[in-house]
Amino acid sequence: MSLHTPRPWDAVAEGYAETTLQITQAFARAALDWVAPSQDAHILDLATGPGTLSKLALAKVAQITAVDFSPEMLRICRAQLAGTTVEILEADGQDLGIHQRFDAAFSMFGLIFFPDRDAALRSLRASLRPGGVACISSWLPPQRSTGMIQAMGAFSAALPDWTPGELERPDWDHPEIIAQAMERAGFHDLQIEERLISVDVDAESAWRGLAQGFAPLALARQTMDPRLWAEAEQRGQAWMAEHCEPTQSYAALFAKGRA
Repeated sequence: MSLHTPRPWDAVAEGYAETTLQITQAFARAALDWVAPSQDAHILDLATGPGTLSKLALAKVAQITAVDFSPEMLRICRAQLAGTTVEILEADGQDLGIHQRFDAAFSMFGLIFFPDRDAALRSLRASLRPGGVACISSWLPPQRSTGMIQAMGAFSAALPDWTPGELERPDWDHPEIIAQAMERAGFHDLQIEERLISVDVDAESAWRGLAQGFAPLALARQTMDPRLWAEAEQRGQAWMAEHCEPTQSYAALFAKGRA
């Protein structure tokens, strides 16, 4: 399954904001605190999804531009940010065509899925004013996150005919890979840190989060024969009921650099 196209993100949009909020909000808040943009800053939220980071930033900065390529994600984003001054754009993050507008830019677990990440980083840098800061995040290897281990276990139980190669995973899970990519794009003063969050969850909500917020399962739920999906869901629920841990951890890499 290709996560480089809008289709799986369109499929997951409806439930994503609700079922992943506890995780994505914690990481977005940490990124904003780490960069600490000034009150008069104009920031970019690239691959904004449902607008989680933008919503948190409303009280912290003067202007926000949120960008995504998924029409359905942007529909949810507009609903989440209705009545605010956030500028919301449907655009290709690999070629934004925006030059020296932003004081800071963020891409939370979004840029890592782009087909040409070097182009996206160059475009991101070009969008920043001189001295502006970019912050991107990527998942550490799944083995570092109990939540990821649980997700893959339930996914495999629900859809046992899938092979690992059918589910793309980002390969930006090592600091040196991200550092080299950001240096190629012209960023300097790089800093890279590991971040870990933990969330409390029960088996029922953990499965619901996967079925609605994990793109491959959400797409399967929407496209499979209903009888086959019911069988798959029963297998996934049974696996999660047996194996779910009440506290799940998620490990990520944060990287920031100056334009």
